[in-house]
Amino acid sequence: MYSENDYLIFCLMDYKQVPFSFNESDAEILHKIRLESFEEKFYHFDLGPLESGTHEFEIFLILKPYETSLNQSFRLSTDFSHLGSIRLNLFVDDWNMPPVVYTNFSDLNCHQCDSQYPGNDGVMLVKEPCSTRAWTSENVTSGDTLDYWMNVAAADDYPVAFGLIVLVDYIQVPIWTNSPNDVIFGKLDAGEKLSFPTKIVVPREKGVHELMAIWLPAPYQRMDRLPEAPASPNQWAWAQPSIRVGLNVG
Repeated sequence: MYSENDYLIFCLMDYKQVPFSFNESDAEILHKIRLESFEEKFYHFDLGPLESGTHEFEIFLILKPYETSLNQSFRLSTDFSHLGSIRLNLFVDDWNMPPVVYTNFSDLNCHQCDSQYPGNDGVMLVKEPCSTRAWTSENVTSGDTLDYWMNVAAADDYPVAFGLIVLVDYIQVPIWTNSPNDVIFGKLDAGEKLSFPTKIVVPREKGVHELMAIWLPAPYQRMDRLPEAPASPNQWAWAQPSIRVGLNVG
């Protein structure tokens, strides 16, 4: 990078955040690093012992995690940006990929979006179903339940499979309040675009908090070869973030 920056590092193991040791530190969910202009460093991390089976692992880096500006231009700049990751399969005494249980979106009071909805592969957080208006910030009340919608879309040329997680202040939270589901998996036909309702509990501390979703393509696919499904190679294999919505708790 051309300028010095702070970064946050976190890991997903089987689509759930896990604590890990970073550069010999104690195991935590989030680790902060700072890099000077054009600086390169190598870091050691330790996940600890893994259970037997095949695991999906992805390590993430978030750029400018402490930038709390509600300026719309900054918020829009985080769309499909300010996040990088590396994804791996980890095999522990087992080479079989686990089955994926996909969500039936018809059970979620979802809305089918118009065929002219402009989105391609990915997720967008919005205030109204199928809205194309970018949601960048919101004045909210401490401890309230915040209702919003997730738009998900597939490009017109091929179907997609995906996982979705939600982060508040970069910590994974349930997709719906009072629900154990902190990740959902979905499938969309080519050109399908839909919107479904979700909600979070607003943090209690005053100040600006960060809300974002991460689109995780082609869940539980072998990364050492192309997936067998003919359409799957069209999917970009790496995670993509939504806009980081600034929640301003007064």
